[in-house]
Amino acid sequence: MGSAAKLIGDVLAISGDSVDNIPGAGIGRKTAAGLIREFGGLEKLLANIDKVKSMRNREKLAAAREQILQNRKMVELDCHTELPIGIDDLRIRPDYAPLIAQLEKCEFKSLLQEVKDEAARVGGSTQQEMKL
Repeated sequence: MGSAAKLIGDVLAISGDSVDNIPGAGIGRKTAAGLIREFGGLEKLLANIDKVKSMRNREKLAAAREQILQNRKMVELDCHTELPIGIDDLRIRPDYAPLIAQLEKCEFKSLLQEVKDEAARVGGSTQQEMKL
């Protein structure tokens, strides 16, 4: 993971994330990303709020400091969580022949072509089995 990827959580802590219902500090993603880039991370930014050029952004950061720190904890990804089943057991293995038959029956032409292409690529069924 590159250093920029590690800072995504810092940006989300400031800008918020509506998908995960995380409130922002009133600063948009582009501005938050610029501040994180300029200061080198959230901790350095919050330690140097007085050096933020925009008075409006300084005030927003200062007022939302505790919320931003809480947000940072909420957006942290736990990459070491044990899965209850193996990752290979989560792979979708479609039975292409009946799927293709149903798509043909329903006349889903573009989706049908995508599924046929995928079946050919992964070798899921022979052309004869798929009645091509």
